[in-house]
Amino acid sequence: MKRIISHRPLFLACLLAILSGACKKKQELATTDRPTILQYIASDPQLSLLQMAMLRCDLDTVFSSGGPYTFFCPVDSAFTAAGLTADSIGRYDPKNLTSLLKYHILAGKFSSQDIIGFLTANVTSLDSADKPFISKNYFGIFFNGIGVTEGDIQLGNGVIQKIQRVAFPPRQTLLQTIDSLPELSYFAAVIRRVPQYNTLLSKFQPGIPYSSSAPGLPGVTVLAPTNAAFQASTLYPTLDAINQADPTILYTVMEGYFLNGNKFTADFLGGFVPGFGKVELPINRASYEIDKDGVTIIPNYPPGVFPMIIKPNFLCTDGTLQEISEVFISD
Repeated sequence: MKRIISHRPLFLACLLAILSGACKKKQELATTDRPTILQYIASDPQLSLLQMAMLRCDLDTVFSSGGPYTFFCPVDSAFTAAGLTADSIGRYDPKNLTSLLKYHILAGKFSSQDIIGFLTANVTSLDSADKPFISKNYFGIFFNGIGVTEGDIQLGNGVIQKIQRVAFPPRQTLLQTIDSLPELSYFAAVIRRVPQYNTLLSKFQPGIPYSSSAPGLPGVTVLAPTNAAFQASTLYPTLDAINQADPTILYTVMEGYFLNGNKFTADFLGGFVPGFGKVELPINRASYEIDKDGVTIIPNYPPGVFPMIIKPNFLCTDGTLQEISEVFISD
């Protein structure tokens, strides 16, 4: 019997592809009736400092052709909080200002409609030397853990996402950042007392996961208790107690303070249980979780005061630092 091959499915597939392309083309043509990114920024009173910064470094020329782009735009209050006032912007080195603003611009569209499902990714900005983190979950879209407060503004040549903080590209390692913060001198002493931690944070290579056998984004996230947290604890209330501690015991006590991958408080929203032994650390038990608010740490014993993330999301070249309010036993 001669075999008959039907081309109907192939024909339908081609037809659908053509129709899909036509719809997409119409959609792209329709966006030309919308204002451009530059036009929108110029008309929005919340973005006056951003416009001033762009004019200072001639960044408006970036949007003269090409696209689409996604611009994570800090609002005026974000610039002011970062010390970038109208006066300081006028004195800011144009080269450094260009790098800072390009860090907030991505090639392509990153909106709720364009990102299917959840996403956590290290992406390339227009300043290709720096790669910010984009995440999308039930709670919205985040840029380096900074939530979008007004977003998905569809424009002729891209999308604007407004954010409440300026995202600075990381310039220090975790160890350099810890050493630079006077409130973390006790934790710095812990790192240097324990050879494993000292080695980890002294020789950590950016772009390589903390646990090479574990999945996840590159980097390591450190939960760092403040000096006040150590002083209020019964474990290691003084620097002498830390410097005289058995390094093996100290390593065990503090082991859960190091998580695989760059994690921001946005990643903890809705609740987070460290998957020790599978994702986070090379130990076989989980001894705490982070509550759905993204900042409250709940150990597996009833503490007098729950530890909290009090200064979140210090992005470093090799990981993320989260300052916490209490010392807790992690094993």
